[in-house]
Amino acid sequence: MLKYLIEQGYVNVSKMLLAHYKSLGLSEVELVVVLKLFESLKNNKITLSVNDLSSKTSLSKNEVSTVLNDLLNKGVITLSQVETNGKIKEIFSLDDFIDQIAKLFENDIRFTKTKKNESTVKYNISLVEDAFGRTLSPFELQMVNEWTINNEKEENIRKALAKATSQKKLNIHYVDQIILKLSEQNNEPEIDEKTSKILDDFYRQI
Repeated sequence: MLKYLIEQGYVNVSKMLLAHYKSLGLSEVELVVVLKLFESLKNNKITLSVNDLSSKTSLSKNEVSTVLNDLLNKGVITLSQVETNGKIKEIFSLDDFIDQIAKLFENDIRFTKTKKNESTVKYNISLVEDAFGRTLSPFELQMVNEWTINNEKEENIRKALAKATSQKKLNIHYVDQIILKLSEQNNEPEIDEKTSKILDDFYRQI
């Protein structure tokens, strides 16, 4: 999929590689050559030409050859030969390197998601501790963490805490049952006037 997006010009390879080339093990000189190769790939030109790369960069032919050899050793590019009109031509592929890029970005996405989840867990813990008026036990912390894993809505957590407070049932199991009901039935439990006032107070304080 990523290869297709790159070939179709939907992915800004230049911006991507400029930000992450060091993580991918490239030097600045190698980056220049790789960007030119991606440019050729975008234009459906897969024939490798030292002369062409040299003319499009400030590198000499010898320097381009050295860089290409280093890129081959790093597995950034792979070469194969094809015969066209009786002439043998070398063609290049960046498929393996694109796979490396994809893995890098998958890891970045996982890291970002993890950090976001950590932030959400901390926020949800503060909501519960404010409602309960005490520090949560390890078991209660785990329960709050599961709400985040299950993508429970903040609004449902607030409503559940408001109802639990109004009924003086400051029990994590009770709160969890209300959240589950809200998630499954997609409608609110009955909230009397007193509960509604407590809910409004939550929104004003946080």
